[in-house]
Amino acid sequence: MRFNVRSCVFPLIPLGEGYTLRLVKTDELTEEDRERWWNLQKLRKKVRSTSNLRIPVSGAVVFAEFEGEAVGCICVKKLSDEVAEHQHAMVLVEHRWKGLFKAMSVEDLRYCVDEGVTWLNLSPGSAFTQRFWTRLGAERGWADST
Repeated sequence: MRFNVRSCVFPLIPLGEGYTLRLVKTDELTEEDRERWWNLQKLRKKVRSTSNLRIPVSGAVVFAEFEGEAVGCICVKKLSDEVAEHQHAMVLVEHRWKGLFKAMSVEDLRYCVDEGVTWLNLSPGSAFTQRFWTRLGAERGWADST
């Protein structure tokens, strides 16, 4: 699926008490941030191997934190000046269904707008994530990175 980031206004997603979001451009990630990201990715249940889960060279990572502890993350990889890709969303089981995926995704979208990106390619994901993106206006197919 693909999403035109300039096609709608992105709502603020209210977070529950104790939850915060933090966006870090990939070239500004600290070693501690990288370790947090990997520790979350290693907890994935339905992935055969985490070896293909990489922090992009160009883009950003959004962390969802609960009382200062990372409980979710997502990243956006810039493929070109016009196209980025939404990748590696992860929320710990005990923190799911609290709007963290939506809130992190909206932060990714804001980053894309700030960076001048037009198209965001989306991983197929679950039926829940497909409904979320479809409601915002996502289309079938992928944007070309050229």
